[in-house]
Amino acid sequence: MISDANGAGSPPEPPNITLLRALNVLLRHRRVIILLPLALMAAAVVYKLTRPPEYTSGLTFMPQRSRSASQAFGGLAAQLGIDVRTGSATESPSFYADLIRSRAVLEQVLRTPISRSDEAAAPAVTLQQLYASRARAGTIADYRALDRLRSRLAINTSRTSDLVHVAVTDGSPRVAHAIGAAIIDAINSFNLRSRQSQAREERRFVEARLNEARTELRRAETELARFLARNARFERAPLLMLEHDRLQREVGWRQQVFTSLAESYEQARIDEVRDIPVITVVEPPSVPARRDARGTLRLGLVAGVLGLLLAVPWAFTREFLRASSAVDADDLREFTRLRRETALDLRRPWRVLSSQRVRP
Repeated sequence: MISDANGAGSPPEPPNITLLRALNVLLRHRRVIILLPLALMAAAVVYKLTRPPEYTSGLTFMPQRSRSASQAFGGLAAQLGIDVRTGSATESPSFYADLIRSRAVLEQVLRTPISRSDEAAAPAVTLQQLYASRARAGTIADYRALDRLRSRLAINTSRTSDLVHVAVTDGSPRVAHAIGAAIIDAINSFNLRSRQSQAREERRFVEARLNEARTELRRAETELARFLARNARFERAPLLMLEHDRLQREVGWRQQVFTSLAESYEQARIDEVRDIPVITVVEPPSVPARRDARGTLRLGLVAGVLGLLLAVPWAFTREFLRASSAVDADDLREFTRLRRETALDLRRPWRVLSSQRVRP
């Protein structure tokens, strides 16, 4: 304790933290502040240099939208920066981005045979065998292969141009190119199966409805024929004229329904066997000639900054602990008393709520 001229104790002065003292702390622990960032930078550089090279093959495609009456308005809105979808949700770029990441497409890509050599006699293996070679056969290996394939895909979509960009990264340039080509084939195969399946179900429904419409049309024509057979001169009777007009309208309406269903039935039959792709490949995948940049300098700088962020607080924390080792005895006694009273208040909270106790 520090005593003044009257003998009364005065509280200790707070530490005077200045720029010079902060610099002294940094210089006192300069070895850690210098060596830790350098060590992390060296570790990052070694990690990047020892990693195998990677190659990226890119592809770009555009889904074909169905023609609609509002397509002109959608094109005008797109020029103004407004995204107006004129087709179904299954024709949007976002749908194809999710489709590529789906298990149905990735499993087909994993089953695609891929040759890792330019030689014609080189054996072809599947991506499933490449990506799950070190795992045991079974479900675990399949999930590992799917996760590894997903991690090698980078998919971006454009809202204004409806383009889907896919980048495939792999340690082999031929494998990266083969994965891109397999993705295009898998998308076309999925579209073909789903479209033909939908057209098949639609054809079955329209066919049943067409048979019903044919029966109803024949019934309406039969009623009109019977009316004409019984009433050869119906023009002279107003009531017969009304009945004739009603039967004639019924036959005409049944003919319109039958014609519309017949057109839908023929269109469904065409769609059921159509094998035209519904995506337009703008940029097909190619074998990359150069490996990807390692990013060694960038990772080294990030590691150095991280080392500084760890070393500087460590230096000040250690300096604070060293300065706090010589604790004043009065402060220690007060801390002990307050700690005991706090523990008692936690055990008996009603004491705090009932009254305010005056501390000496």
